[in-house]
Amino acid sequence: MTKYIIGRLLQSVIVVLGAMIVVFFVLFHTGDPTLLFASQNMTVQQLAELRHSLGFDLPWYQQMFRYLAHSIHGDFGVSLQYHQSVARVVFERLPATLELSLLAYALALLVAIPIGVIAAVRRNSFWDQAGMGFAVLGQSIPSFFLGFLLLWIFSGKLGWFPVTGRGSGLLDQLHHMLLPAIALGLLSMARNARLLRSNLLEVLGQDYIRTARAKGLKERIIVFKHGVRNAILPVVTVAGLDFGVLLSGSVVTETVFAYPGVGLLLIKAIEQKDFPLVVGAVTVLAVIFVLLNLLVDLLYGYLDPRIHYA
Repeated sequence: MTKYIIGRLLQSVIVVLGAMIVVFFVLFHTGDPTLLFASQNMTVQQLAELRHSLGFDLPWYQQMFRYLAHSIHGDFGVSLQYHQSVARVVFERLPATLELSLLAYALALLVAIPIGVIAAVRRNSFWDQAGMGFAVLGQSIPSFFLGFLLLWIFSGKLGWFPVTGRGSGLLDQLHHMLLPAIALGLLSMARNARLLRSNLLEVLGQDYIRTARAKGLKERIIVFKHGVRNAILPVVTVAGLDFGVLLSGSVVTETVFAYPGVGLLLIKAIEQKDFPLVVGAVTVLAVIFVLLNLLVDLLYGYLDPRIHYA
């Protein structure tokens, strides 16, 4: 187990470094950000001095290696837009994004599990067709379109929910987060419902399920204790990937709802060519993603004793 964890951590470091290098390379070729901070009265010499002071006069690989060397010590540079350390700016917004993603995933599971179970238990019935129709629809609608639709109906027409912001206090924050969480979590909701239905149908056809029925166990116990417990393992497997998708999807959702998280921060940083902030935000999201995947792999082994990590 220890060797497995060490190996996965090394792989995670490579993944994070790869993400940083790709982002740095792409940003460098989008243009010189120095012009965004230059005044109209600057001479060519003053512009060159400003570019040198910001470090943008070096080749991209030198800038990248210098940035990596500092980031190892937790120094992600200073935001060109906010004039504060990147770590401080990102971690101020990170709780909002994590709260939104967790709420979206919780809603996804709360809806997906009942739909998947009912669809599998009542196969080919109206409830099965309705549940799978909802799943197909949920996987087809883009999150940004659903976000605009929810805003138009429930905020614009009905006035039930606020249009933008995060709110203050637990209930107020939940009130602000509900619509973006639905828009963000619909894809995960639909995918997990279909996955659970498919796996549960397979599990309910196993010999030990027929044996349990022959013993006279109640159908409710058979379905939930023996069926769902085994069928839900693949859902746990993709949980880390799902949460990673939610984190990346929050960029679009937070922009639609003007929700003050890392996603909206990242979009604004890209618009302003704030290189240190963009790379820092992507790095933090990448670290969270790989750590969650490692945690899910370990949890999967705990839930299924047949799995042993060499």
